[in-house]
Amino acid sequence: MADNGTFLFGPTDGEYRRTWAWATLILVPLFLLIGQILFLLPAKLLGFITAENVETYPYILNLIIGAFAAAACVFILWIKVFERRTLASAGLGINKGWMQRYLRGFAFGLLMATSVVVGIRLLGGYSIEAEIVLTAADLWPIAVLLFAFVLQAGTEEFIWNEFVRVRDEIRAAFYKLYIN
Repeated sequence: MADNGTFLFGPTDGEYRRTWAWATLILVPLFLLIGQILFLLPAKLLGFITAENVETYPYILNLIIGAFAAAACVFILWIKVFERRTLASAGLGINKGWMQRYLRGFAFGLLMATSVVVGIRLLGGYSIEAEIVLTAADLWPIAVLLFAFVLQAGTEEFIWNEFVRVRDEIRAAFYKLYIN
């Protein structure tokens, strides 16, 4: 089983190139690293990011958005160029009701994150030091941060959910080879 090629992101019909199941164990971390390098190297060479500011606001937002967007592009290029497949075959198809499903998932995700923050607050995990009146200018960084985390989480979900789903073939081969 493991010696047969498989798609990096799930099975599909048609005559496409296949990525070997064992190769995905190398390709996924490699593609994430390439995405980081594609963003960080030019930013470093152009002086946008330094060792002193890389973990400060707003540079951390640039890092989250740029690095994960670049990593997603590397995976998309692999699917389109090497495997010669459509993005729909990797779960990125836009079909009927996709926006409703996305917004419902987004709302549940916000609800879950909010419940964690409220739970921590109620259990005394942190306290509010001063009353703050937020202005529209204060909300802009929060909106950008929200976009950054949506992009980051979406990229991770795209990569790891599809990666884990395909691993049934690897698990079956492992059991057959080592346990039987």
